Amino acid sequence: MYTENIERIQRFKLALRMGIPIFLLTAVLLFSLLSQYLENIPSSFIIITVGILAVSVYFQFYLIYQGFNERNTDSITHTFTSNYLKKLFKQKKKRSTQTLILFSIDNIVDINERFGMKNGDKLLYDTARFIDAFFHEKGIRKLIVSYYKGGSFIILLEGNQSENCLLFDLFSSKIVTSKIEGIEIKSSTAIIDTKVNDDFNKLIDRLFELQLESKERQEIIYNDEVNLNELENSIIKALELKNFSIMAQKLEAKNSHLLEIFVKLIDTDGKFIHQKRFLPIITRLGLRTRYELLKMRLIIQEIQKYPDISCIMSIAAEVLRDYQFQMQVESMVSDRSECKLVFIFEEKEYYSNVKYFDYILQTYRDLGIKIALDGLGKNHTTQLYIKDLHVDMVRFDSSYGKKIDNKRYKNILEGLNLMAHNMGLLTWIGLIKDESSATIAKELGIDMISGNYLAKIT
Repeated sequence: MYTENIERIQRFKLALRMGIPIFLLTAVLLFSLLSQYLENIPSSFIIITVGILAVSVYFQFYLIYQGFNERNTDSITHTFTSNYLKKLFKQKKKRSTQTLILFSIDNIVDINERFGMKNGDKLLYDTARFIDAFFHEKGIRKLIVSYYKGGSFIILLEGNQSENCLLFDLFSSKIVTSKIEGIEIKSSTAIIDTKVNDDFNKLIDRLFELQLESKERQEIIYNDEVNLNELENSIIKALELKNFSIMAQKLEAKNSHLLEIFVKLIDTDGKFIHQKRFLPIITRLGLRTRYELLKMRLIIQEIQKYPDISCIMSIAAEVLRDYQFQMQVESMVSDRSECKLVFIFEEKEYYSNVKYFDYILQTYRDLGIKIALDGLGKNHTTQLYIKDLHVDMVRFDSSYGKKIDNKRYKNILEGLNLMAHNMGLLTWIGLIKDESSATIAKELGIDMISGNYLAKIT
């Protein structure tokens, strides 16, 4: 890469500027000695001395140049680099169980945009000092903390998770409500230890998965005792053997028979692996498209037995945009008139090339596949997509189904439902819990209703 070439050139120039004064001083000293005793010194000695001098200078340059590669601390936060943390982790895990804590400033991008990159970098530095001060106050004098990426820091502690749980709780409760240097931060945390796995990279990946799951549940997840190597192997084996468990839940809808499909993997012991467990892993392993295609083939085989039923299946947005997936779907759906599929997706981050995304969605609709947006009322992305993408239906966030009898939720739901209908979209609400909630949903004019009260998942 060009940038790497420039970096090497700059390093060599700096090494040269550092080495030349020493070389000149040594040369002057040698010349002074040789000029005084030149008549008594054999010529072979002069040649050997000059050779040793040249090799010494070269070796000095080499050491200086290589020294730049041994960077232990990050230039912005002055914490350890991720590579050095990994090195320390490998040394310490041999002696005892280690606990890793992940702390992230979730709104670091927003802070950089509002306050500028300089203040954003200063915030990261102040955050590192805040973390160090907190643990120093709790008796940990030599805290191992590393700036990992974005707004994320990794803390390495001696002992297992249960031994550090109280300390972690105190840290999480204090920093989650903090302002650092007057800037309000939104943060999240996660914890794991080496009893789960002793591979650094896998533990870090699992930490971020736990962090995401904790944010969705709005509670910190403890006691993640799963063996990551065994779990990965079980997931890969289940995909290879196509060990899927397909269940469905009926929707109450006018003039249509709809089933929402739920998929789990089955390990070699016959136990279920739930989506929340395997989806992050197959995504990280690059197997998400393969999984979606296998799932779709099985669902198509099943629904062909029931000509009057359509199936709703969740698909990752990035998979929908995958050209390979698109081509495979076209080969599987040969007859538009017989297609009985609905793809539903949700995306937290708005896809910038929305015109291309809309074009892709229309290729699926041309095959007879209906498109549904999920999570309306939960995040801004779905609402933005409603105005930018041509779709068929929308599902409200699950919180509205749970709290439909709450006046505030009901009023918001009424507005969202009206907006969707005015745009020609069918509406769907899930997790309806009782007859009263179902009655409210019908009174609001919501087109499709689902929940265990209406039909169990079978």
